[in-house]
Amino acid sequence: MQTVMCPNCHAICSPSDPTCFKCRAPIAGSGGGGLTHSTVANLTAMIFAVGMMAALVAFVPMKAKDGIITNALATGIMVGLAGLVGRVVGWVIGVMICKS
Repeated sequence: MQTVMCPNCHAICSPSDPTCFKCRAPIAGSGGGGLTHSTVANLTAMIFAVGMMAALVAFVPMKAKDGIITNALATGIMVGLAGLVGRVVGWVIGVMICKS
């Protein structure tokens, strides 16, 4: 089994530990940080949803008072669908670029 030494207190730790068990200092090169599939999927979903909202606000004209509720519902549905598509796309990207 491979081990690493804590840079702060010199205790022997596992390479997968994000912090030292003795002094709680972060261990460089540990597997505790970085991008995960879930992080990439969440960020991509947010980008897709915000992009859809911006596109709808910029390019779809607002209707008169009687159509405002319909417009809001349609916008909510479209933004939700864009978020779902973004989540799937982000998951696929995460699988390709992330280690864990």
